[in-house]
Amino acid sequence: MKKKALLVFIAFTLTLFFTFVLYNMHASDLVNAPALARAFDGSGANIVSSECYVWCRLDRNFCMNYGIEKVADIIAGRLGVLRDESFSKTSEEDDNISRVEINAALEDGRSVRLGVQADRKPSGGAVFTGTISLTEQNGRSLLKASAEKALNALRGLADKTDVNFSITGSFDSEIEKDSWAEIAQRMFAMVNAREVSRIEDGNLVSISAYSPHFVNHVEVEGKKMNLNLAMRNNLHEGKTYIWLATPVITTEY
Repeated sequence: MKKKALLVFIAFTLTLFFTFVLYNMHASDLVNAPALARAFDGSGANIVSSECYVWCRLDRNFCMNYGIEKVADIIAGRLGVLRDESFSKTSEEDDNISRVEINAALEDGRSVRLGVQADRKPSGGAVFTGTISLTEQNGRSLLKASAEKALNALRGLADKTDVNFSITGSFDSEIEKDSWAEIAQRMFAMVNAREVSRIEDGNLVSISAYSPHFVNHVEVEGKKMNLNLAMRNNLHEGKTYIWLATPVITTEY
């Protein structure tokens, strides 16, 4: 009896330990939010919106036991989404995937897009993943809080988590392309970033850079990158839009 109790205690302790380690490992990503905001401030642009996007690999046994719709409801409940007119839930399924998506809002006005998906393997079984997008309009003060909320909602449910921050802004008028390089330099100087690569296509420029002020990075062709900047003139609105993200831009531009 004592041996059984000891095993239960050890299992419980290990569960708490790994939950703590996994959370705190990704909680280090939270320092990226103020660094990104600091870089954006160097642009002088107005803030349109900011987003915290979290991808995770969900616990397979938990998803198998409860089903992806129930898992989505559990995460939504932890996030504190409102079940009002803003709330909607959709599902889709084919031979390869099953997916549930929830769109809703929080009391403070942030919008939530939550997805839980099962990707079936040809050999049998499935891989379960989740995504949480928390978007704040006309501000970026809640970027860090959004990441904390998302990570807390996934605690004990996910064994791998990636956090992405992005800020969208605009200038009151179109900025000549000749001035874009100066704007990029000002932003990069705020976080000691150096340009790694760029793509220019007519009315659009996309620049990847690396900064020691961000704790994570992606690697492309052996080059480290953790800051992504894009600028584009909107001829219909007569404005220049700007997107800044770490480590990469995940929204359409």
